Amino acid sequence: GDLILQEPLFKGLKQKYPNSEIHVLINDQFLQVQSITKSVDRWWGFPRKKFQDQIVEKPSKHQKAFSDLTEIINSIKVENFDIVYNFTNNYLSAQLMNLLDIKEKKGAHFIGGRKNEPRNRWEDYLNEHFSQINGSLFNYADVLGRALEIPVSTQECRRMGELGPIYLQTLTSDSKKNWGLKNFAQLKEKLKNRWPQRKVMVLSSPDEKHIIRDHFDDDEILVLNLAEVQQCLKTASLLISGDTSLIHLADQENCPTLVRYRDW
Repeated sequence: GDLILQEPLFKGLKQKYPNSEIHVLINDQFLQVQSITKSVDRWWGFPRKKFQDQIVEKPSKHQKAFSDLTEIINSIKVENFDIVYNFTNNYLSAQLMNLLDIKEKKGAHFIGGRKNEPRNRWEDYLNEHFSQINGSLFNYADVLGRALEIPVSTQECRRMGELGPIYLQTLTSDSKKNWGLKNFAQLKEKLKNRWPQRKVMVLSSPDEKHIIRDHFDDDEILVLNLAEVQQCLKTASLLISGDTSLIHLADQENCPTLVRYRDW
């Protein structure tokens, strides 16, 4: 979800540095996001889970983890980057920034063993509200853009279309955020009664379909990858979802969205 939310930042970098080539280093289990992000020239996969397994579960593999990490860092150094940005603002990413011999560094990193001082009040705000579990009055991408001095454009959400489908995203990766399939099934019936001319469809990943089909018919379930969902949202009249990555994708596609956040 954070990677999709950061798409305006990648676009902002292209706007700020129009002749630049943008590379992004992310945990390798999220590399599927490259199919829906057009502003990045190259993606690098960081095998974080493999490193964790080597260090925590297999102490004898510590040296292998070190050599693998060194290989990744050396591959990045060969590219001779002019600027590196830290979008994740955590200890691991700050340490990785410290390993890179790049002249200009923006975002959390270390200088002489100490964390860098914030450049502006927005970077202070980022540290105060997003490095800890604190609420924020501002959107994460907007705060990150202001903190790192990256232009972020905004757009008005289009109105709910006349005939476009209504999509339901019924499950999230965190069970505590789920509203319940029974509740979504009841909502689907209400929507069909209210707008009988519209299609009401349920979005699903391949791993979720066997759970969802207990409450919805097979012809109501769309099993799609991220790129296919992105195309659907371009013409959707509404997405109703829990707090999951698709709400950020819908925002990028200017799709009207109704989000059910969990009760805190």
